[in-house]
Amino acid sequence: METNSGAKTHTNEESSIKAEPHFVSVDSIEEAKPTTSKFDTKSVKSDDADMRFPRTPSFSDRCKSYVFSDKDELSNTTYLHSYLVKGKMFIVPKRYKITQTLGQGSYGIVCKALNTETREQVAIKKILNPFKFPESILRILREVRLLKFLNHENIIQIRDLSPAVSMKSIESIYVTTDYMPSDLMQIIHSSNPLAEEQIVFILFQILSALKYLHSANILHRDLKPSNILINEDCEVKLCDFGLARAIDESEKNNTDLTIYVTTRIYRAPELLFLIGNYTQAIDVWSVGCIFAEMLIRRPLFACPDHMKIAQKIYDLVGSIEEIKGSDFESRMSYFQSFEKKKDPNQSFDNIFGAFSDTAKDLLSKMLVLDPSKRITIDDALNHPYFEDYKEEIEELENCEKNSDSTKLKQEIVREIFSFSKNIDEVTYKATTAEYKALKKASKVHHFISFAKK
Repeated sequence: METNSGAKTHTNEESSIKAEPHFVSVDSIEEAKPTTSKFDTKSVKSDDADMRFPRTPSFSDRCKSYVFSDKDELSNTTYLHSYLVKGKMFIVPKRYKITQTLGQGSYGIVCKALNTETREQVAIKKILNPFKFPESILRILREVRLLKFLNHENIIQIRDLSPAVSMKSIESIYVTTDYMPSDLMQIIHSSNPLAEEQIVFILFQILSALKYLHSANILHRDLKPSNILINEDCEVKLCDFGLARAIDESEKNNTDLTIYVTTRIYRAPELLFLIGNYTQAIDVWSVGCIFAEMLIRRPLFACPDHMKIAQKIYDLVGSIEEIKGSDFESRMSYFQSFEKKKDPNQSFDNIFGAFSDTAKDLLSKMLVLDPSKRITIDDALNHPYFEDYKEEIEELENCEKNSDSTKLKQEIVREIFSFSKNIDEVTYKATTAEYKALKKASKVHHFISFAKK
């Protein structure tokens, strides 16, 4: 078999690597062998080309050799591999051996790799043109800043972060994270059976991760099945923190907080109706939508526009009595029109009548229209639905008591200041003693420093 460059591909042999400075020769990428799993991951398919970790492809990628010049700014190019993946250059530290292409989209390319030093499987995402749009910069900054300090078994971890070769002209960024073979969206919309005990376990892990985030006043703001990675043992990790943000007590009633967060069909009613003083309850609503989707194996509020979604929400859980006296009363005209078109076939009991009483009770408390009456993460974890996880819940509570969430908050704020020597001058003003103390204590870090840890 010939590659585009004429190099031969050996499908079942180890890649050959010449031990010459600045030169890496890779003959082939071997296709990973299937693993035995509780989920038949090979049967899971997705039409979403922009999926973060799509299913294992049925082909091997071909690579060819490249030579690095001594003039490249990163002097340790001896320790870099260069791959050609789907026509795109992929440059990673030598310890990573690219084994598969996992996905490709407008954001770039995701590959599976083996860390040859630790023997761990990782996912490496190459982000193309990361600084082309201000929104892209903000998403990358938020995600890197938060994940650098978050440490929870159900939250994705950044293992490495680096630009490609030159710091002077960063045209792409490589983000190395934990490898997870699938995501919840693909599992839900596959032919794989999803037993209630699996749903309980998955939901418990999602809530555990949110408990950790919310204890530091961090809102994820973009919870959806495709942002919940999963492996064969039903272990999950939340990912995509590009819309996440930390808030302090003074911001909890801030109507200037961004309204258009969260993918539309998982968006809380207070966001749909432009009520800006949202809280941690927006994440609870999103989890409720995900919970419902696991039960019925389809999106609960799949509609083409937000007003039709609002009608479906009202059909399911709304009533004029509940609207009166709530923050939604200012939108009463909308709800009166929804009342006239209410569809009895879309009632809660009609859709979820076949499921267990504990499942229905927890879901009904998550999908409450008024966010002030919506169940909290702590109360959800203590719900009878998680009766089999009492010991784990006690461990969570003990960990929270023994952890210093204030320190975590301070570290996140410190990173804001230390990320760039000018960001505090542009974004923040020295108005408090705390700010001045943080500014004095902060150190300037280069973008590459995170990869050197």
